[in-house]
Amino acid sequence: MKVYDHYVIYGPYKRKDGRKHIIAVNSLGEKKTVSYPKYLMEVHLNRYLKSNETVDHIDRDFTNNELYNSPSATN
Repeated sequence: MKVYDHYVIYGPYKRKDGRKHIIAVNSLGEKKTVSYPKYLMEVHLNRYLKSNETVDHIDRDFTNNELYNSPSATN
């Protein structure tokens, strides 16, 4: 089973500051908002990130969500 298989994903949506996020809704209708870069990394790694893991932008351009622009998912 892949991460987010049990969710319906809406987005990505752009916030006023230009950053993106998705909304994941499970079968019970429970919603959670996840930053788009974090979502992309979790899908890429096929696992949810731990609470001490973050996704950052190497070039400091938070609109550049390419995987190559993220160092390892660890803090």
